Parts: sequence; C-alpha cells; structure tokens
Amino acid sequence: GRSKQNAGFKRVMLYDDGESSKLRFLTDADEMYFDWFHKYADPGDKWPTKRRICLRSALNAPCEDCDNELPSVYEWMAWVYVYTQNLGKAGDGRTPVTVGRRTYYQENCNEVRLMRYASFHKASVKAQYERLQTLLDYEFEWIRQGAKGDNKVTYVLERGDKTPFPKELAALAAD
Repeated sequence: GRSKQNAGFKRVMLYDDGESSKLRFLTDADEMYFDWFHKYADPGDKWPTKRRICLRSALNAPCEDCDNELPSVYEWMAWVYVYTQNLGKAGDGRTPVTVGRRTYYQENCNEVRLMRYASFHKASVKAQYERLQTLLDYEFEWIRQGAKGDNKVTYVLERGDKTPFPKELAALAAD
C-alpha cells in the first residue's frame, strides 16, 4: 500500500457556513500546484473524503487507483501560514468571538498548513492575485460559504492589511 499523504502537517479545514481562517500565503498563485487526486475512503468510512495524488498524471507512472477506476478530482495546493481559525464548535483552547451576529470559537494556530481544494474553489484566489499581482504582501481571510454537508460550498478570499512579508515566514517559505 501507499503511505498516508499529509503526514506531519495539517490542512486548512473549514467545516460549516461562515467559518474562516486568517492566513498569509507562502506560495504565490503562479506557483500553486494543480493535479488530479483520486478520492477514496478508509474501511468503515461512509464517504470517500480522502485523496491520493494520481501517479499517472503526476509522474506518468503506473497508477493502481486508475486501474481500479477510483474517481478523481482536479485540485490545487498552496502552503499558507494560518494565524487563527474561527470555527463553529467549541474546543480545547478556543475562545468565543463574535463575528457579525454569530459566535465562533477562535483557535490560535500560528503554523504552516496546506490549502488543498478543488480547482473551482480558486476563483477568489485568482481574482485577488490578478488585482494585486501577488498574494505574498497581504494577510487574508478564507471564508466558507455553505453548511456542513452542502454539495454547493464556495469559498471567498478577503484581502486584509498589506504588510511586509515577515522574516520568520520567509524562512518557513524557503523550506
């Protein structure tokens, strides 16, 4: 079998309507990685929520998942530094915050995470990049629009403050 992907790092995950992540891109839009990923489920899982990169697409190599006709989706990936996340459920170390009329539970993350989303979720990222010519000079908020279980979820990337790229993040981005 193949090893688990994403070992050793977390992804940017928003689970319900209005949840958000305050983040800074370490990968600019013109350097994002796009490829096909096979969808699969571990034994006992109800839905195929896990992903494995398609070896045929990425490496022009034999792909067991293609041979087994596993469904695939075209996705993009970018490294980001996540400052905070506002989530809908309370959890360890989360502080209640009010955003508009709703209460969320803010988690201080302060860590590098991977954004991996279907290609159709890149529209607002592309729009910001075309407008600003870089994503690296700004902080952003990545906001989910759509309830948990909704199959028509969208994401919005709202621009925050323009600030110099922090030196400590430059070292992380180089890695």
